Amino acid sequence: MTKDYVAGLFDGEGCIRLQRHSRIGNYSLHVTLTNVHKPVLDELQRRYDGRVSRKDSRSHVYQWTLTCKNAAWFIRDIGPRLIIKRDQYEVAVRYLNLRDENPYIRVGSPTHRTFSKMFRELKRLKRPWLEAA
Repeated sequence: MTKDYVAGLFDGEGCIRLQRHSRIGNYSLHVTLTNVHKPVLDELQRRYDGRVSRKDSRSHVYQWTLTCKNAAWFIRDIGPRLIIKRDQYEVAVRYLNLRDENPYIRVGSPTHRTFSKMFRELKRLKRPWLEAA
């Protein structure tokens, strides 16, 4: 499986998101890829780590999930090849770069407010049809 193939698959079936942790007020990067062909997801798990699980107990749909450092590694590895999710990738890289520069973030700090803006920006990029309304 080439990086171009993985990027194309992720462009069509993947998701980039910032997870907001309400208890501690912090954010973490998550990537997921959903597919019915589990062997592809198993290969991604072997290559990038993460977890493959059933989407729900009654379906034949599987989801591969990466969080934090593994999500960062994956995004930086295939991100430059993305087309559809290019804007989301760019927000994720900005988040990762800022997080790497500021590993200890206080809630309410300027950096934390920037993370909040990135969280909202990623949500907006996933729903471009809402902007037209």
